[in-house]
Amino acid sequence: MAFLLSTPQTGVDSIMITYALLGPILAVFRPIAAFLTGVIGGLTTNALQKHTPETESQQTTCTESCCSNDASTTSSRWMRALHHGFVTLPRDVGKSMIIGVLIAAAISTFVPEAQLAKILGGGILSMIAMMLFGIPLYVCATASVPIAAALVAKGVSPGAALVFLTTGPATNAAGIAAVWKTMGSRTALIYLATTATTALASGLVLDRFLRVADITELCHKGEMLPAWAHTVLAIGLVIVLVAPALRRRKSPCCSGTPPNG
Repeated sequence: MAFLLSTPQTGVDSIMITYALLGPILAVFRPIAAFLTGVIGGLTTNALQKHTPETESQQTTCTESCCSNDASTTSSRWMRALHHGFVTLPRDVGKSMIIGVLIAAAISTFVPEAQLAKILGGGILSMIAMMLFGIPLYVCATASVPIAAALVAKGVSPGAALVFLTTGPATNAAGIAAVWKTMGSRTALIYLATTATTALASGLVLDRFLRVADITELCHKGEMLPAWAHTVLAIGLVIVLVAPALRRRKSPCCSGTPPNG
């Protein structure tokens, strides 16, 4: 349960994007909230559910090259790391990331700032509204960041944005149905209750912290980079996100030509 609750909420990629778009405070608060959600959910499940330990299965020895400590494999490890960073990871999150950016662009362009700030500017009600918006929405941890950044820029409180960042990736209809089917209705209710409770608590704590610390500017403005660098890096990011999809479309397996071997 701890794994199921904490894993969807955060990751190395989503933490870095959170830092870039929402600043260091939310980049720290977000993994802490995910950690506490997992711990609380796991402890609650152990307290309310009976658990029968299974017999230990026979462990197998890893024979893959990634398990080797041979110094000669250092270069191949670097190649695998670069392949993961520029091919595997963009292939996994690219589509969701682009959708998140498009939604964020639509919010920034069409949503009136004063009206949204009046409705979701802060308080428990705005956080409940963001939670109700995030729970049924199927969005990954990375794709939710541009949406949250656009909401904050339009006047939504950082605490309400954190509630969305917590509930959006952690809960969706498919995930809840899977937990319900495999682990039972009680566990599924614990899953939902833990996510909702910790999300609201984390949002309230974050808004309180920002008020006490008198922090008014949350998002990065990128003052250290010139405008041309923003454009070049944005174009590079689009290429990295789109290239895996184009490469997959041109794959021999998809074109009817049988691969070698």
